[in-house]
Amino acid sequence: MPIGHAPTGKTGRGRYTCPANCMTLDVDTERRALQLFRRLLELDPTEREAFDAELAQTDPEVSRRVRAMLHRHQSVTERIERPWLDLMATDAPPLRLGAFTLTREIGRGGMGIVALGEREADGFVQQVAIKWIPALQVDAPRRARFLFERDVVARLRHPHIAQLVDGGEGPAGELWYAMELVEGSDLPAHCRRHDLDLRARVALLLDLCDAVACAHRNAILHRDIKPGNVLVTADGQLKLIDFGIAKALDGDSPDLTRDAAPMTPRYASPEQLRGERPTTASDVWQLGALAYEVMSGSSARKEGEREIPPPSRRAKALGDAPGTDPRQARLAPALAGDLDAIIMRALHEDPAQRYASVDALAQELRDWRDGRPLASRRHERWYAARRFLSTHRWAAGFAAFAAAALLTATLVSAAAERRAREEARIANRTAELVSDMFLSSRDGTSLTTMTLRDFFSHIVETAIADTQLPGASRYRLLRDLAPRAAEIGAVAASENAARAVIGLASQQFGAASYEVAEAQDVLVSVALVGRGHAAAKEMQAHMEQAASIYHSLALEQHVDYLGHLRTRVRLQHALGEYAPMLETARELLARTSAHPEASVVQKLQARAVLANAYDANGQVDQAAAEADRAIEQGEALLQAQPSLAGTIEWLQSAACNWHARSDAENGIVRCEQLIKQLESAGRIESRNGQEALLALGMAQARLGRSEAALATYRRAEHALIAVEGPDTRSAGLGRILRNVGATSFKLGRYADAEAAQRLSLEIGSAFMGAGHPSALEVRMELADTLLALERPADAGKMLAEGTDLAGLSGPQRARWDGLRARTQGNPR
Repeated sequence: MPIGHAPTGKTGRGRYTCPANCMTLDVDTERRALQLFRRLLELDPTEREAFDAELAQTDPEVSRRVRAMLHRHQSVTERIERPWLDLMATDAPPLRLGAFTLTREIGRGGMGIVALGEREADGFVQQVAIKWIPALQVDAPRRARFLFERDVVARLRHPHIAQLVDGGEGPAGELWYAMELVEGSDLPAHCRRHDLDLRARVALLLDLCDAVACAHRNAILHRDIKPGNVLVTADGQLKLIDFGIAKALDGDSPDLTRDAAPMTPRYASPEQLRGERPTTASDVWQLGALAYEVMSGSSARKEGEREIPPPSRRAKALGDAPGTDPRQARLAPALAGDLDAIIMRALHEDPAQRYASVDALAQELRDWRDGRPLASRRHERWYAARRFLSTHRWAAGFAAFAAAALLTATLVSAAAERRAREEARIANRTAELVSDMFLSSRDGTSLTTMTLRDFFSHIVETAIADTQLPGASRYRLLRDLAPRAAEIGAVAASENAARAVIGLASQQFGAASYEVAEAQDVLVSVALVGRGHAAAKEMQAHMEQAASIYHSLALEQHVDYLGHLRTRVRLQHALGEYAPMLETARELLARTSAHPEASVVQKLQARAVLANAYDANGQVDQAAAEADRAIEQGEALLQAQPSLAGTIEWLQSAACNWHARSDAENGIVRCEQLIKQLESAGRIESRNGQEALLALGMAQARLGRSEAALATYRRAEHALIAVEGPDTRSAGLGRILRNVGATSFKLGRYADAEAAQRLSLEIGSAFMGAGHPSALEVRMELADTLLALERPADAGKMLAEGTDLAGLSGPQRARWDGLRARTQGNPR
């Protein structure tokens, strides 16, 4: 308004009456129009038609305001930015900035130009991404913003944040800085292209959370976390880039920024869209929005939706829609529940209801990954029990099966004896026992916090302590529980169950009964699974006692004797008696093939046992060929017997290992086929999945693909943890960690190698015994790593005098002596 002009329409007492050609201000209309305008600015051209159709159905006044804003935006933008764009287009870019030659432009925007830069030094060429702004654009605000951005990148040292390389001022006054060049796909595209499972997607999100948390610890908000700023390289490394609109946190209030920020509306938090100051909770919302897209295949905000649905619902709808990728719907069932809850809490409208920090969000994702109940959901009725059962479906299924089998057996037994009262008593006690297994506490620990190993230890102890159930029923229950407990690493519980089985068998059936022989075999098996070589000598006596009973009862031709032979092969393997092991395996295959009562599964297992015996004797090619014969034999019968599918899948996972070591290229093909099959069926987090992933990693390592191998080993570790729980210390984990250590050493990552090798050695020594050749080999590998870290004294402790080296071969002993000489400063 010109100075001296009176305001039109002003009346008495300072009131203002709008003239005929003006519009009364409606705050709600203005707010709705502003929200729609911000969405409009973010739309892709392909989405504009749908937006126009939506706008036509909106309140006319809101629609008019949006179109007026757009017209003003376009005219002002063209009038103000065109001269700058013309200048930038015609002004020749500098040939060099600092030590770098600019080779081509990568991109440009309101915060500057990004170019590819190269520097030659000492026979190599370093490529970087150089961000710069022309000298004519360097006014005081731009200078301050650019220098702040450069300072942010310089001080955020994190493996998942693109790192600063150099920076300065160009010859004509250009401001610039160089950072590591990140070549890859944005995070959602990477997940789609590689069809990653949920665990792999969560692993990448955890890397991103670590990067954002690092920024927050350094008092920096990113404020623009979106797909284009989160890249994943070809080898699976995630990098957070572009801190162009980042902001420092206020010193007096660590949650608030000093001003409102630019934003990408589709990924901006609700408070940013409202024009409020963003906080750390705003970055949490943006992480939730990106996680939503990674999991569901679609952005959280979608045209025409007033509320954001859970990602599982969006994933299912997207997978079911015509012309879309049906693989997305496959993720929906596993998203429902915890992952839905995590993402929707991060996306809560109210910042106070979101996670208090990025670290808190990351912890919930880790809890999901490791199978623990979410802290934020423990108040929900029955949640902990449901979470335990869903995480350990196999355990719950077995427990239900055991309860049903036990109930059936006791009822049949009671009915045969025609004692109705006793039948009712046993049935009631069975129900009470199963209830105790699931609902009672163990040492003050409830089901909500039990691991799978704790759970099996609990039910074994409950069954052993029960004296009201008939001995024959307890014998059958504990006989079935013992090997299951051993498989998931409940070593003490499995052996306790097996020893209780021997006592019950002797009491119920006699000391020289078949049941006692069977119980001895069970004890040998579970002890070898749980303690390996360390239990082998102790188990020899139990093996011979079982053999003596089978012989005295003339049961060598009975079909159950085949199980005894399988146990003997396992014992010979643990004792290192590889030649006798091969002979026993051949006898097992011959007897099984000829026995009229042997099942198809037993015949396939016998061939797999022979393959394992070949492997133990160093005949890997024969092992792979024998496994292939078993698979071929099983597949020929699969159509008639669909129940063989699980056995064939197990054989395929075992064959992966032998093929990976026999012919690495062929092994990779075989393993990748099986992994895809398991992923499609949702069974990658299983023992077969873990074995296939481990074998794939070994094949990749043999071909020199170390980075890929390391990533595959970590996937194998995650699959194992999903089965055995986060605190597992099984032999399988020891094998994985040994491979992680060897590959990390090859890559020169000695600290990572040491950590993996130490834990592998701890597990191997407990499982096989400190003097087992495999444990001694890990000890030598760790000593080699310590020498590379220039810690000869620590390496010497690994190779201390007095260690039992009787199990080492000649070449292994020579290597041991060579390493010892190096620890004493005498290279050999």
